[in-house]
Amino acid sequence: MGVGSSMHDAMSSLSPWTTSISIDNQTNSPVIVLLAHSAEHPNAGESEKHEIPANTVSAISSGWLNVPKATLLVRTGVDHAQIIRAPHATRLLIKIVPHGLAVETLDSGVEFEEYPDPGAVPNHDTIPMVLRNEHFHDRAPLAMHRHQSVAHEVVGTTSHMSIGGSVHDAVSSLSPWTTSISVDNQTNAPVIAWLARSAEHPSPSDAVQHVFPANTVTGVSSGWLHVPKATLLIRTGVDSAQVIRAPHATKLIIKVVPHGLTVETFDSGVDISEYPEPHTVPGHDTIPMVMRHEHFDTQAPHTAAHKDQPALVHARAHTGGA
Repeated sequence: MGVGSSMHDAMSSLSPWTTSISIDNQTNSPVIVLLAHSAEHPNAGESEKHEIPANTVSAISSGWLNVPKATLLVRTGVDHAQIIRAPHATRLLIKIVPHGLAVETLDSGVEFEEYPDPGAVPNHDTIPMVLRNEHFHDRAPLAMHRHQSVAHEVVGTTSHMSIGGSVHDAVSSLSPWTTSISVDNQTNAPVIAWLARSAEHPSPSDAVQHVFPANTVTGVSSGWLHVPKATLLIRTGVDSAQVIRAPHATKLIIKVVPHGLTVETFDSGVDISEYPEPHTVPGHDTIPMVMRHEHFDTQAPHTAAHKDQPALVHARAHTGGA
């Protein structure tokens, strides 16, 4: 017969033997850790809840009665939870993985074991889990298998469904993966770039506007979700716009050319391609363009130029080049 929870806590608090461990939560979300009352028979229903804030190191102390280790329960995936028995002065690291969490340590004497009822161990969903429509509550206590939520089934049959802009921005801002690039605007006018929310299907209507002042170097950070590159759209001519997919630490150089702009880089791994609907990408006219009476907003989207139009329109065929 075990000691009742309230009596156990009282005795543990007075115990001359104390096990203290530190937990380094290296994720961008709080993590729930359960301190079990029984080391021999840990139970989520008989434990003390500790919430470890994001990106912090917190200490947990356990007055032990029989086993000189702190016994913890941590939910690490929809179908997984771990029992961790850690001796005094152990440091545990909690890291994010695609489908949940990983608990690691460099210290000796720590025992890891699968908890047989993961659905009974609560925790906060991680950002990658939310993006995959995976949730800890998909598996209930004592359940042998998880259940699929309606949202999960919809995404499973419609893989191209995009996340709403506001939700995407919120999740991206908390993403543990960040791509930072610098943009060197070497022109005498501001330049507009559009940071696309979707790397696969970039669109200025689903993007965040960035304005780079004249003759300055500006940083752009993108919390990525699926593709580890920042995806930018830049209008480079009356009839041209570019999609730029740039990895972390890329430096882009924007220069003026007679009929618009050119984007260059000396870094590897950068993909630059033509955007198929350039007239949908807003941009600021360059000074040489204004001198030629060329303007980004002159031609409406999906409007093609014809050979019998005035010379001004004919000149647009040469935009975007030196």
